Amino acid sequence: MAFASAAGMASMMPPAARALLAPTVGAVPAGPAFAVALGALLALTALATAVYLAHRARRAREAASGMPTGATRPAHRPVAPRVEWLLPDAEPITSIAPIASHGPVALGLAGASLLGAVPEQAAAWQASGLAGHPIEAEARAAARPRRTRPLRIAMMGSRGIPASYSGFETCVEQLSVRLVERGHEVTVYCRSHHVKWSGKMYKGVRLVKLPTIPSKHFDTIVHTFLSMLHGLPRRYDVVYICGVGNAPLSFIPRLAGRPSIVNVDGADWQRDKWGGFAKRYLRLAERTATRFPSVIIADSRVVERYYLDRFRKPSIFIPYGSDVPRRAPGETLERLGLAPDGYLLWVGRLVPENNAHDVVAAYQRLGGLDATGLQLCIVGDAPYASDYIANLKATAGPGVVFAGYVFGDGYHELGSNARVFVFASGVGGTHPALLEAMAFGNCVVVNDMAANVETVGDAAVPYDGRAGADDLTRVLGAALADPALIARYRQRAAARAATVYSWEAIADQYEDLFGRLARRRSNVAPGGVPGGAAPVP
Repeated sequence: MAFASAAGMASMMPPAARALLAPTVGAVPAGPAFAVALGALLALTALATAVYLAHRARRAREAASGMPTGATRPAHRPVAPRVEWLLPDAEPITSIAPIASHGPVALGLAGASLLGAVPEQAAAWQASGLAGHPIEAEARAAARPRRTRPLRIAMMGSRGIPASYSGFETCVEQLSVRLVERGHEVTVYCRSHHVKWSGKMYKGVRLVKLPTIPSKHFDTIVHTFLSMLHGLPRRYDVVYICGVGNAPLSFIPRLAGRPSIVNVDGADWQRDKWGGFAKRYLRLAERTATRFPSVIIADSRVVERYYLDRFRKPSIFIPYGSDVPRRAPGETLERLGLAPDGYLLWVGRLVPENNAHDVVAAYQRLGGLDATGLQLCIVGDAPYASDYIANLKATAGPGVVFAGYVFGDGYHELGSNARVFVFASGVGGTHPALLEAMAFGNCVVVNDMAANVETVGDAAVPYDGRAGADDLTRVLGAALADPALIARYRQRAAARAATVYSWEAIADQYEDLFGRLARRRSNVAPGGVPGGAAPVP
């Protein structure tokens, strides 16, 4: 009856609403599963309406009682990334943080505030040897306390594992498998239309596959809402949530007394794929991320500084890792018609803000295959950018190879044998593709967007991202003309990836954080940090 009712409501919707809810082109109709997801969306809408009305009522009571309201508080304007936010390579922050020094900054810009609020955790959170960088593996392992029982951890908000899409999926797979190896019980919530793995377990990780509405606007939020409902009766110790767009739902686990953690992953509203309504929603989601979850994670210093400047909200800095095996030339290169050391490589989602068009344009301006003797391999795809991808392929010209999605050994083979890796994305925080490019030992030419420069330090060749293909052509041409420069930056990239970005060290940090939250979950304050500490005043 519920399926029929939901399906009937869908059939009575106006054409504009049906278009908004339309599934991805080529997706198989979900039938009853779609009706369930649509019902979840309606329930989510009702929940949001109730929260909004409660907020209006509270504001009305404040106004009647003479209490100050949000309208009387100073407005916070978004602050664009600035070069002075960047750390010197492998050096602690000293000049840009308006926070008194409390020793080595083990937790990033918010570290001093967190340690001042929770002094009993200072010894564990500030192990000796962390002054140079907050994720030294040996120091973290030595500081990690022993646990009396394994943790039950839920991971929500990604598409699921095995990873076959983007950075969040890679992060979830790397963390979940490593945490299981350490004796914890990890459940990853997967989107049934996306994950093709048939089993209920993957390398010891439990997979829960749930339906959703496979459209650009509702795919993520509806699935996360269903995941929250599924997880409420389970006795998880911690709920880890991917993406700031899911932050408005992060209060749900806390209703059951379970801490929630949101990895905000940069200013998502800046992405070109979103229209006006979606951008406004994501700006609102940023604000809820500072209030609803127990803790927020920033994957770069730039993102950490953004939340501190705009919202006065401390976050915990934990970047992504870059542990990847190097592979000799083999089947993948042969299948794509590529020669070892005979191609330029670009990897990412084929959406405008990742600037694959700039890379193609620069390659063409350099003369393409005839002049450079190199091919250009574009690795990636995207489900909601068919027009952009079609135009890119139509204008690419000879020498450009579109490989589509490539994962696992094939991806490792491509990353291990390129002449130069070009990373052109101009939005977001720490990008796993950029970290992995360094780990493969590539000479990396990188868009000089603030978070990218922070990630690579002096281990990549920057170009002016605002100038786009014009400056990329200049920088890429100079690099290709100087084999000694390519060799030098290959060495720098491999060294930085090995010493700074290790998944084992990052798993140490997450394990520490999850353990502390689980032990203190009855004390985690809304909008605060572990132990009920207040945000930065």
